[in-house]
Amino acid sequence: MASSAEGETFKKVKVEIRDEDRPGVKGEDLPKMSEEEMEEMRRKNSEEAAKVERTDGAPTEGE
Repeated sequence: MASSAEGETFKKVKVEIRDEDRPGVKGEDLPKMSEEEMEEMRRKNSEEAAKVERTDGAPTEGE
Protein backbone atom coordinates (compact mmCIF):
# COMPACT_ATOMS: atom_id res chain seq x y z
CA MET A 1 0.00 0.00 0.00
CA ALA A 2 2.72 2.45 0.95
CA SER A 3 4.78 1.64 -2.14
CA SER A 4 1.84 2.34 -4.49
CA ALA A 5 1.18 5.67 -2.77
CA GLU A 6 4.84 6.58 -3.13
CA GLY A 7 4.73 5.73 -6.84
CA GLU A 8 1.71 7.99 -7.33
CA THR A 9 3.54 10.84 -5.65
CA PHE A 10 6.34 10.75 -8.18
CA LYS A 11 3.94 10.62 -11.13
CA LYS A 12 2.39 13.94 -10.11
CA VAL A 13 5.65 15.89 -9.97
CA LYS A 14 6.14 18.46 -12.73
CA VAL A 15 9.48 20.03 -13.53
CA GLU A 16 10.06 23.41 -15.05
CA ILE A 17 13.46 24.71 -16.09
CA ARG A 18 13.56 28.46 -16.34
CA ASP A 19 15.35 30.00 -19.30
CA GLU A 20 17.85 31.71 -17.01
CA ASP A 21 18.79 28.28 -15.61
CA ARG A 22 19.49 26.78 -19.01
CA PRO A 23 23.16 26.75 -19.98
CA GLY A 24 23.99 28.79 -23.02
CA VAL A 25 26.92 28.30 -25.35
CA LYS A 26 27.93 31.26 -27.39
CA GLY A 27 30.23 31.33 -30.39
CA GLU A 28 32.91 33.08 -28.36
CA ASP A 29 32.79 30.24 -25.80
CA LEU A 30 33.74 27.64 -28.39
CA PRO A 31 37.42 26.82 -28.91
CA LYS A 32 39.12 28.55 -31.79
CA MET A 33 40.50 25.62 -33.76
CA SER A 34 40.96 24.75 -37.37
CA GLU A 35 39.33 21.66 -38.83
CA GLU A 36 42.72 19.94 -38.87
CA GLU A 37 43.28 20.68 -35.17
CA MET A 38 39.81 19.39 -34.30
CA GLU A 39 40.37 16.21 -36.29
CA GLU A 40 43.71 15.65 -34.54
CA MET A 41 42.05 16.15 -31.15
CA ARG A 42 39.30 13.64 -32.05
CA ARG A 43 41.91 11.11 -33.19
CA LYS A 44 43.93 11.48 -29.97
CA ASN A 45 40.77 11.23 -27.88
CA SER A 46 39.77 8.01 -29.64
CA GLU A 47 43.23 6.52 -29.17
CA GLU A 48 43.25 7.36 -25.45
CA ALA A 49 39.71 6.07 -24.96
CA ALA A 50 40.72 2.77 -26.55
CA LYS A 51 43.45 2.37 -23.90
CA VAL A 52 41.03 2.61 -20.96
CA GLU A 53 40.56 -0.70 -19.16
CA ARG A 54 37.17 -1.51 -17.68
CA THR A 55 37.11 -2.60 -14.08
CA ASP A 56 33.78 -4.45 -14.23
CA GLY A 57 35.02 -7.17 -16.56
CA ALA A 58 32.50 -6.37 -19.30
CA PRO A 59 33.88 -6.32 -22.83
CA THR A 60 34.33 -2.94 -24.44
CA GLU A 61 32.93 -2.14 -27.83
CA GLY A 62 35.07 -3.57 -30.61
CA GLU A 63 36.46 -6.52 -28.67
